[in-house]
Amino acid sequence: MSLEIKPLTDDLLDEADRVLMAAFRSPSRRDELALYRALQPDGWLVAALDGAPVGLGGVTCYGSFAYLGLMAVDPAMQRRGIGQALVEALIVRGGELGSPVVLLDASDAGAPVYERVGFVDDDRVRVYTRKTQPSPIGGASDAGQRVTSLTQDDLPALVTFDARYFGVSREAVLAMCLRLSADRALLTHDATGAINGYLIAFEERIGPWVAATPEAANALLAHALTLHYAAAPSVLVPALNRDATELLERSGFRSSRELRHMRYGGEPDLQRRECLYGQASFAIG
Repeated sequence: MSLEIKPLTDDLLDEADRVLMAAFRSPSRRDELALYRALQPDGWLVAALDGAPVGLGGVTCYGSFAYLGLMAVDPAMQRRGIGQALVEALIVRGGELGSPVVLLDASDAGAPVYERVGFVDDDRVRVYTRKTQPSPIGGASDAGQRVTSLTQDDLPALVTFDARYFGVSREAVLAMCLRLSADRALLTHDATGAINGYLIAFEERIGPWVAATPEAANALLAHALTLHYAAAPSVLVPALNRDATELLERSGFRSSRELRHMRYGGEPDLQRRECLYGQASFAIG
């Protein structure tokens, strides 16, 4: 049997989606996959066995580092080295696109594949889901916080603010999130009028969410919880951000899952994660 690693093209999206549904035991993720591929068209690869797609994954490159995500292999084809071959090819692709460091969030079951090619642990990522009605949040600790709607006009300043904590510019990701959820995007300013936080809420997930202070994060979440959600909203939280976990637990969220935040190459840069309150997704950070 012949294994080929090749680019994910439009004509392979349906077959790639079938692999995702089988691997993650989930409904169709074709639309999500199409969005990520639009962000980084040259970063997505499929593994084909005798011409039939049996695995896929992608890297979203931000400059100095890339985020690897949606790694999946058809369950019937696992334990044949397909996942490792894909990861190795994606590391190479990240380097070709100018991102020598690769980050990802791995389940405990999937992590050994990444360890074999040189990934190391930097942090954990916890999935917090709102299980109960939140306790009142906000109040005196939020004095001086001004929460407004986030608009396209705010994007240049937002990109600059976000890069301080994410580590690099992710303008395309922020523009995509704002386009998809324009009426559910929030911005907060400190007493001087400077941006000190933002949050974008989707129908089932809160994030990206970044705040320079716990007070800004508190004010943003208080506003976000007034919105309607199609299902119990979840947040993907770096474990290093203890203010985030305390705020979420106080607000009716409970940890339901934990993954390993891993890195290939480079040196750890973890201080910035203390101001990341919610990732955009596991696939793109």
